[in-house]
Amino acid sequence: MKGFDFMDGNSRELLVVGSGGNSAVVECPGNEFLEALQEEAKSRNVEARIISLEEYLESYRKIRYFDLRNPMSRESFSLEYLMQIWRATDSHDDHDLPYWIIH
Repeated sequence: MKGFDFMDGNSRELLVVGSGGNSAVVECPGNEFLEALQEEAKSRNVEARIISLEEYLESYRKIRYFDLRNPMSRESFSLEYLMQIWRATDSHDDHDLPYWIIH
């Protein structure tokens, strides 16, 4: 199910995480990191599904994307924080907003 990056010849490790109609794509630096994140998601009752690069391009391109191959992004990423944002978005009265932004 891995995508292949023809620019550098490496496979791409993509995981869709989601809960309550909210989702995000997380690109992991390797299979070991992806599996650890998938286990964390399962332990928090968050859906986690590995997708291919092609599937990302066709179906998930417009949702929030985190590239954890970048060490700074990897250090600051938190599934718990993402879940807090989803809960805040779900409880917000204005459901007409199609996107949310993390600063």
